[in-house]
Amino acid sequence: GLRKRQAISEEQYLADQIAAELAAVEVEQASERRVLSQARLDEAEAKLRAKQITSPHAGVVTEVLKHPGESVSVGSPVFRVDNPEWLHVTGKLDVGDCWRVRVGATVRVHVELDGVDLPIEHQRFAGKITFMDSKIDHETQMCTVIASVENRDSLPIAGLEAAMIITASPVDRSEESLHARTSK
Repeated sequence: GLRKRQAISEEQYLADQIAAELAAVEVEQASERRVLSQARLDEAEAKLRAKQITSPHAGVVTEVLKHPGESVSVGSPVFRVDNPEWLHVTGKLDVGDCWRVRVGATVRVHVELDGVDLPIEHQRFAGKITFMDSKIDHETQMCTVIASVENRDSLPIAGLEAAMIITASPVDRSEESLHARTSK
């Protein structure tokens, strides 16, 4: 190289070699500092996430159950989040019908109001059975079913009495529908 041709002095060559080695050490140290800084950032983000409360589903906070300063234990509800686009409709099925209904069965729901005739009563809301209680109430001989139904226009119907028509499971190969007494 240049050193053999005496284009640079031995001292200059050694100084450049030391500078290159120092630069390599600085790069290695910077890389280690970056790894350490990333670990600190990850730890800070984890601490922040531990203090955040995130809903498991999309929706709107409809009720605050705990306020700043109140103690909260892990898993206890802090607020209620409802998705106005979907309603959970709870109904009761007669023991004879419980055997023909399965989770995933399609449902149609319509509001039933006594003493008034509102346009909402003529609308139908489609959905599916999402829960079926395996326990039959001894006194009433009924089981609980829950359906999720689409509330297309986010209508204010939660809490109203309704009728749920459940299409029987294909297991029994019948086309009959079942009626459940419901409330939203």
